Amino acid sequence: VVLEDTTVTIVSRHKSQPGNGFASDYIEQKLSSFGFTADVQSWSATGENIIATQPGLEYPNQKYVLCAHYDAMPTAVAPAADDDGSGTATLIELARVLSQYEFVFTIEYCFWDEEEQGLVGSRAYAEAAALAGDSILGVVNMDALAWDGNGDGLMRIHTRPTANSEDLSEVAVSVNETYSIGLDIAVNNPGATYSDHASFWNNG
Repeated sequence: VVLEDTTVTIVSRHKSQPGNGFASDYIEQKLSSFGFTADVQSWSATGENIIATQPGLEYPNQKYVLCAHYDAMPTAVAPAADDDGSGTATLIELARVLSQYEFVFTIEYCFWDEEEQGLVGSRAYAEAAALAGDSILGVVNMDALAWDGNGDGLMRIHTRPTANSEDLSEVAVSVNETYSIGLDIAVNNPGATYSDHASFWNNG
């Protein structure tokens, strides 16, 4: 990628590798090109979430969180195209497209760091949000969207009877049917807890 005027190769996005910082800078650069000013939420010397906010016109204090993690495994060489380059690329594209429209509620585009170390970045955000009493209406977490190892074409949605999680899963199923998108959807309820959505379930 080109960062400012320098071309860099991201070999690994593991938290201990320079590529993690390059990825963070690249995401900030992309968000800036869409007109956002990205905020950095840090909780350690190495961990940082990248957050872009699109204020809602009528209810700016109520928000939806769209998110993915940009860190990767293993340590030395980690292209991680699926986990979670696919979610990160999708989130960047969502920010590009949705930035051209206006919405009633606020949208936050959140790129988590250190998911692979135990959901560290999303947990830091969710705990702070709960402590502050933030009004989060829903969270859509995108992780490992691209790889279909067995070729079954299945899209899996993880939900739980917590907050608005089940409502959001029903919206996704309805949109698929209404617009004849043609995805084969499986709804897992209760859903797995091995990705960043769990940080929000754990905080209500």
